[in-house]
Amino acid sequence: MSNIKPYPVICAMLLCVGCFCTLFATSRLFVNPQVTPKWFGLALCAGLAGLFYVCCNRKRLAKPNMIFQHIAGVFACFALALSIQGILQYFGIVASENSHFAVTGSFDNPAGYAAALAGMLPFCFLFFNDKHPYLHYAAIAAVVLVLAALVLSGSRAGILAGMVVLLIYLCVIYVTKKWLRITLICAIVALPAILYLFGKDSADGRLLIWRCTWDMICDAPLAGHGQGAF
Repeated sequence: MSNIKPYPVICAMLLCVGCFCTLFATSRLFVNPQVTPKWFGLALCAGLAGLFYVCCNRKRLAKPNMIFQHIAGVFACFALALSIQGILQYFGIVASENSHFAVTGSFDNPAGYAAALAGMLPFCFLFFNDKHPYLHYAAIAAVVLVLAALVLSGSRAGILAGMVVLLIYLCVIYVTKKWLRITLICAIVALPAILYLFGKDSADGRLLIWRCTWDMICDAPLAGHGQGAF
């Protein structure tokens, strides 16, 4: 049994390096300083994780629940750190990577930042019922800060994803009365319309692009129109 304990820790350490690279890495040595370093960091960490898995005996990794707990903890910690970075950018304490947007994290626009936060948000909920009070309150603080950062980012897709995750969690775990569940479901359905009004001009532009794209697909569904046609 003593041989099992180091492996979740090593997995968590590799994941920490991977999260740091894919969420915070930037370098002016590349043409795209916000995106390209993250790609290289992800590829490097994936390779290291693959080597680690091959070198280890699979029987020693027979405790998936322990490994998953470490993974969830890493994601929750990085979600907290990333949300704090965005909030500091919104108030001008930390500079944004793109002067056109107040909140971008280490990404070149709010969309990538919000997508990263929304993707890690569900892991924070896993510690809501933890027996340790510090983890319980830390998880609540992480969820509040992540949702706040999503709203401050102004990314409609990120806000929609975060609110849907929150409402589904409340509906499944805490809400037992039928009328409350119906209310939450109605709120989820109404969110896209509310966010559409939040940025109507930008949303209309997206809808126009989708409509033109669909017309082009209908005109040449198999061969397409070639590079540069749109």
